[in-house]
Amino acid sequence: ILSDSATLENVYFTVPKGQSGTFCGTIPAGISNFEVVQAGLNGLNGPLGQYGTYQIDSSACFHFQASNVTGFNVGKICVGAYSLSTHRSHIICYWPSIQQPGGCQDDLIPFDTLHLTIDSCIIPAQFCVDIPYDQIKEYSILDNGTDFSNTLISPCGSDTLRLYTSTQWPNIGPYVLNNWQIGINQYSGTFQNIQELVSLMNQLDPGGSWTLQDDQIILGGNQAKSYGPISISNILGNSLVLTPEYKIRNLQTALSLGTGIHSLQFNQKERACSDSVLVTVTCTGCPTFHNYQPDSLGVITVTADTCNGEFPFCLNVPVIDQPNYEVKQGLVGFSNFSACGTRLAMLLDTGIHVISIREKATNCINNLKVRVNCPPPGIGDLKANPDNFISPLATEIELPILNNDVIFGVLGNKAGLISVQTVGAPKLGGVTYFPNEGIFKYFPENGCGQDTFTYVLRDTIGRESITQVTVKMYCDKLFVFNGISPNGDQLNDVWHIIGIESFPDNEVSVYNRWGALVFKQQGYNNQSAWDGQSNGKTLPDGTYFYIIDLGNGETSVKGYLQIMH
Repeated sequence: ILSDSATLENVYFTVPKGQSGTFCGTIPAGISNFEVVQAGLNGLNGPLGQYGTYQIDSSACFHFQASNVTGFNVGKICVGAYSLSTHRSHIICYWPSIQQPGGCQDDLIPFDTLHLTIDSCIIPAQFCVDIPYDQIKEYSILDNGTDFSNTLISPCGSDTLRLYTSTQWPNIGPYVLNNWQIGINQYSGTFQNIQELVSLMNQLDPGGSWTLQDDQIILGGNQAKSYGPISISNILGNSLVLTPEYKIRNLQTALSLGTGIHSLQFNQKERACSDSVLVTVTCTGCPTFHNYQPDSLGVITVTADTCNGEFPFCLNVPVIDQPNYEVKQGLVGFSNFSACGTRLAMLLDTGIHVISIREKATNCINNLKVRVNCPPPGIGDLKANPDNFISPLATEIELPILNNDVIFGVLGNKAGLISVQTVGAPKLGGVTYFPNEGIFKYFPENGCGQDTFTYVLRDTIGRESITQVTVKMYCDKLFVFNGISPNGDQLNDVWHIIGIESFPDNEVSVYNRWGALVFKQQGYNNQSAWDGQSNGKTLPDGTYFYIIDLGNGETSVKGYLQIMH
């Protein structure tokens, strides 16, 4: 029985065949004096010993001896570290892969990001990858972490090969090539067997790339040339004429992708090589589900009648058609609807809303950012709005609670207040209000978890408004945000690491998926947080790996960071 939900970590690694390695997850600082137990899937795939052997030590590290059989993700071995003192658990799942020596040299996908535009929102986009269609079965493909459906895979990028087939080859040589016409030219020669005939054909037809399959089929040819029959005889006078046929060869494989963002990962099963690409598909034929005009940053700004009310954001959707649309605010389904006459309306309170509207039948998607402002200053409203903050373990933090509070119709107008008082004290710490700054300071005292308190605003004409503050205290000393969207809209434009100021000697490094260093800073802090640039250039969308050296001898913090503009 745990005091909190178990944390989960996946460790993916690759070992050359026949070699060994040791790999360790990162046990959170709050888990000490722990026992190690193996949980979930208990071994490698296939028959016993096919892919090698492994051991788990008392530090929850994974010792792996690879066999001589290559493979991608040849097992999933999960290990739980359970703290006997804090009753918390951390689960590490190890995913070994075995490669040929020398690793993977070539990129399957020569770019990290791709934007495809389609005219119809019903017909998906076709993304052609440089994997021959007859070899695609050798790969596993993930789309946003889910297996890609085989029904959405088809051939593309074909060319035409010439085909010569012989099932009744004269069995006594040597042989004479009497005549082979290529265009207007005729060729002849001698050879000992069918393998030498293929070599002779490549000499006579440079660039033809002739190959032998199944000891009786000769494939190749240049599409710009015409080829005639091949006339052959042997020393006994037996003759044979090979007539050219034609075969379509699919050079590439097409994936059918609907509108939206697709994080695709291609895993070559046998060689254990992988590559990834972020593909965004947009539809120019999609209608706009509203009549509002966004600004240059794509933000729609509207003004509510009152700060205490909700703004009816009207959609070009009939009320009766609401079941045909999926509406989300952030990642959560939206349900606070009303009506603008016969049209559907979303009721939005003051603040910024990130909204996604999808028409289910056509898969058309409108992604919106809506800012609802209070009315201009005047007598105006008084409204204390809820606050949510994040704090690392045992760290005092400042809570600027007035920034989103409306006082006389103006955000953060502390001059219009005569008092700010707490009416419900927190249970896991203490708070003190500093009127000159308009902030609370929160002092954690009793471990980690979620804490709340309430406060009441009183303005200079005697009105009151009350709301709640929620402080989520993580049991780790750091809370690292796992994504940024540096597009200038003032939402997640920089990378915050909550609690990093407690480690002034820190060093933060960020690497791209090829292992190249793209950012490094000593003494990282949130006042000058990283904005996703490297040497003055904007980095492409994708997944990056970070290492945070705390500078105090403790284990470095590692993880993944997503950049999406």
